[in-house]
Amino acid sequence: MTRSAFNEPDRVVAAYTYELPFGRGRTLLNHGGVLDEIVGGWSTSGSYNIHSGYPTTIYSGLPNRTGSLAGGVFANRVGNPGQKTTTQWFNPANFADPAPYTYGNSGRNSTYVPGYWNLDANLQKHFKITESIKMLLRVDAFNVFNHKNLGEPGATIDLPNTGVISSSTEQRILEVGSQIQF
Repeated sequence: MTRSAFNEPDRVVAAYTYELPFGRGRTLLNHGGVLDEIVGGWSTSGSYNIHSGYPTTIYSGLPNRTGSLAGGVFANRVGNPGQKTTTQWFNPANFADPAPYTYGNSGRNSTYVPGYWNLDANLQKHFKITESIKMLLRVDAFNVFNHKNLGEPGATIDLPNTGVISSSTEQRILEVGSQIQF
């Protein structure tokens, strides 16, 4: 079976926007004054992204010996890929180089890379400085829960990193910014 390169069996993307219930005209702390200026009028928004992983191809480490103009040659699957860990996403001993003039039986997009999940969010508020001048204060958080999403395994047999995942996504990033609007 050949899978499309963007075949992700499970994928959920959700976004939200929420005005916090504090301050003038809101449910809580609806008194005005200094407290309203500090805690009132804040809003938050964000996006949540989760997917089960996309397919990748396991290639032979040998040059193309098929007699065709095709690119890389698929590896032969000779056993079960095994238990998935970061140090061995698939067992390279269960794959072999194909015979000359053959393409290999593992096929295109025959295994999946690790899944992914992430939450990005922000918190923001408009402050009124004068009648015509406002300031926006914004705090952005990327990868809020600091979740380590794994990269792709080395997918060419006969190389030292075959089946090894040696990368991951960035850690949590926080940004604070302001903007004057007039």
